[in-house]
Amino acid sequence: MIAPTRRCAILFGAGALVALTAPLIAPRLWIAWAAYNFAAIVLTGADAIMSPRRSSIRSDVSAPAAVQIGESSSFSVELTQADSRIAVPVEVTCDLAGEVHPIRSQSTSFSGSAGLVFPFTPTRRGVVAIQRLWARWTGPLGLVASSARFERSDEIAVIPNVRAVRGAGLRWMSNRQFLAGMKAQKYVGDGTEFDALREYLPGFDHRAIDWKVSARHRRLMVREYRAERNHRVIVALDTGHLMAENVDGIPRLDHAANAALLLSYVSLKMGDRVGLAAFDEGIHTYRTPTSGVQTVHQLTDELSRLRYSSAETNFTLSLLQLSQRMKRRSIVIVLTDFTDSVTAELMVEHLTRVARRHLVIFVAIRDSALARLADARPNSLMALNQSVVSSSMADERQVVISRLRRAGIQCVDADPAAINVDLINSYMNVKRRGMV
Repeated sequence: MIAPTRRCAILFGAGALVALTAPLIAPRLWIAWAAYNFAAIVLTGADAIMSPRRSSIRSDVSAPAAVQIGESSSFSVELTQADSRIAVPVEVTCDLAGEVHPIRSQSTSFSGSAGLVFPFTPTRRGVVAIQRLWARWTGPLGLVASSARFERSDEIAVIPNVRAVRGAGLRWMSNRQFLAGMKAQKYVGDGTEFDALREYLPGFDHRAIDWKVSARHRRLMVREYRAERNHRVIVALDTGHLMAENVDGIPRLDHAANAALLLSYVSLKMGDRVGLAAFDEGIHTYRTPTSGVQTVHQLTDELSRLRYSSAETNFTLSLLQLSQRMKRRSIVIVLTDFTDSVTAELMVEHLTRVARRHLVIFVAIRDSALARLADARPNSLMALNQSVVSSSMADERQVVISRLRRAGIQCVDADPAAINVDLINSYMNVKRRGMV
């Protein structure tokens, strides 16, 4: 479709001014207005002829197969013209389907071919689809504008963020401390699995001294222990409607999925077996604990397929079904969230019941915006109300966390930025103290 530009409107508007002023100077100057209009029409027609034709333009999109949620990525658009002509300015925009931050249109000079790069940042897992491209260009003189629409069907998968897992893998290979549990590493007083005896040296834990063996050898001997392995770890993710809310631009469920993926990698490297459970109204996804680093790829696929649910979480049914599937004592990591102590009553009751047989690590993803509202100095009545409500919610949250801790449940309540580190520290503490 070809349409006149603003420059073309100004050009013909100036012709009207010539038509009004020329006869006032001399009656015979009306021919100047005719000549001006003729020249304007010729220039407009020439600009339309030199402008690239829609039928000669082809579009191509180069996009990554998958991107990680919350990570910036980009795709490129290539426009090619069969019959190359004079360079003209072109502006391209894209229609995307999916949860991404708004993208801006890109401009460049178009002569035969043009390449444009569109950066984007996905905010939810799923698929980002490039549905169509819109291109708008003007002629070399800028008097006429043409536009075209190109239908596309390109898709980009949005998967959980595995950057933390890759970083942990690099640290694992370069730091000896990370190898505890993967191999038979010896650490005096660390873990509960007996490994060997050795002579006492200053600095060793006195509690590790074996007095009977020391009497037999007539010198102090200490027991060496190694980190226990082959535990069953169940990562249980709440996919209810509270977990679909955004925290720091990303849904809570995706923060939980990223933390679960990192914990799974660490657990597998420690020699444990890792399984997965996802629940809302009941358990809809369950994976039996398995060992081996290849399990990380399988868990990544499972987490990528988790859907955001609008249902309210039924802790009574979900935790009952989970308990029935766990035949042996396991480490159960529950990643969820709650709003107040009243709605969390059933959650506390049934988590306490699970903790009687299994070791439970409760992980709640705190909303950092509420903490900022509670700590901010109010400068209006509305700000004061927000501060009071936020502080009240934080107090109720601490009441629930305290009840869970009194029941013997390990609790992690942190912002999304700190949830990975706190969860790994809690898991390592459980392993080091032999609490399973």
